[in-house]
Amino acid sequence: MADLSVGGLEIELKAGLEPRHASLLAQRLTRRAGPAEHVSLNAVYHDTADRSLQAAGIALRVRQEGRQWIQAAKWGRTGHGGFQQLNEVECRLFGAVPDIARFPDPALRTAILSALGSRALEPWFATRVRRRTWQVRDTIGLVEVAIDRGTIEAGSASEAVLEAEFELKEGSPEAVFRVAAQLLGDVPADLLLPGKAKRGVRLAEGGRRKGAERRKPSPGDPGRDGAAAWEGALALQATVVAAELHRLFTSDEPEGPHQLRVGLRRLRAAERLFRPLLEPAVAAEIAEGARTMGRLVAPLRDSDVMIETIRADSRLTLPLARALTDAGAAIREDVRQDLRRNGATAFAIRLLQLANIGGWRPDGRGRAPLLDALSEAALQARWKRLAKLGDRLSTLNDEEQHAFRKGLKKARYLMELQRYPDAKEFKSHLKKLQESLGLLNDLSVLSSWSPELSEEANGLFDTAREALLRTAGSRADAALGRACRHWRTLRALPQPWVLSTAP
Repeated sequence: MADLSVGGLEIELKAGLEPRHASLLAQRLTRRAGPAEHVSLNAVYHDTADRSLQAAGIALRVRQEGRQWIQAAKWGRTGHGGFQQLNEVECRLFGAVPDIARFPDPALRTAILSALGSRALEPWFATRVRRRTWQVRDTIGLVEVAIDRGTIEAGSASEAVLEAEFELKEGSPEAVFRVAAQLLGDVPADLLLPGKAKRGVRLAEGGRRKGAERRKPSPGDPGRDGAAAWEGALALQATVVAAELHRLFTSDEPEGPHQLRVGLRRLRAAERLFRPLLEPAVAAEIAEGARTMGRLVAPLRDSDVMIETIRADSRLTLPLARALTDAGAAIREDVRQDLRRNGATAFAIRLLQLANIGGWRPDGRGRAPLLDALSEAALQARWKRLAKLGDRLSTLNDEEQHAFRKGLKKARYLMELQRYPDAKEFKSHLKKLQESLGLLNDLSVLSSWSPELSEEANGLFDTAREALLRTAGSRADAALGRACRHWRTLRALPQPWVLSTAP
């Protein structure tokens, strides 16, 4: 058998799918690229008992592809979300047993043998999938799209696999994201899916997959480069938006739409702060996409809050509880359909593209300003707008009060991006002010909220709402009083973002 060796950079994006969406993707691919090619792929990953290859950052796999045995080594970095960019070298074997000497790259052989030392390789975990592939030509590259269905197995543990894989064959890495957005832009997809090797390691070690846990950005230190700070903020919020969008599509948890809206607001705050560094068209794209998604999710978040508020009332009747549950489910489904129609998944893919391969820098731009200067300018402008409303807080109407509360949130999210050592008291009153106004906002929404109910249920709802609004009057007055006190305190405190020493 002639020797086969393949080396190069593997660039791909993975997306987890539900069965019906995998079928939809297959139909779209067949219409665009013709019939699929089918192959069974059964792979075993190997390492020593003490995982010396894993410690060296190398994955070693032997895979049966039809009648051939292909040995592969992969190493390098993974990106944000389901994107990965890895070095890969493959060679043919005569059977299922690894043979390091078959790798044609002397440096790779040396690295593997050095990591192994005198320790023996042993099977670690396996993947068994049935793969369908299509070659999709884009104007800037060729992308192989695969749909894999099967299992990952480690001892007695197993995990189902159903995913799409977009791998660059030639051209620009941007083609991977473009093709994925074209084919999955209106489809719920898990865009944070790790590679099979990483999932196999987790399964073998008895762990469970963790979602995007960190949502709040790590504040930058004074003197930090503005471009680096933007990259960190973008990467975090891109993964948060992808995670929470998928949770909204696949779960009825109220936390999903809430955290999605927060992630979108933090993204918009970061875009405002770093706008001087961004290509104007990219900045506008991010702002408009985040604004549109936030607007579409708002009815669901309002519904979740209002239903929970009424359910907490002791006078709630069982017929009304059932009617509200049905109304909430209908609103949830409407929001999901609106998100799909407006390409929410395509927007999430675009954010991951910008976070992983860039494309947001203007051509010919010199050195970026420091974070200090950007933060001071953005917060000073925000504070001027807030002051115009806050100084007459007690007389604001509902619409102005809502705008003031949104402005406070934006200020808080801007302050998260920069470390302010002496801002503890300021941030505390800012948060309390926002919370006090939150009650007033909820009462305003409740007074105008109109879910679609039957005539009988609508009468019960109106009665329950009127009772809640009557009893909430004194709490609303107290909340407004607290808000005014917190605002007066804030006005008297130094503004933490005014840094006289900022370059």
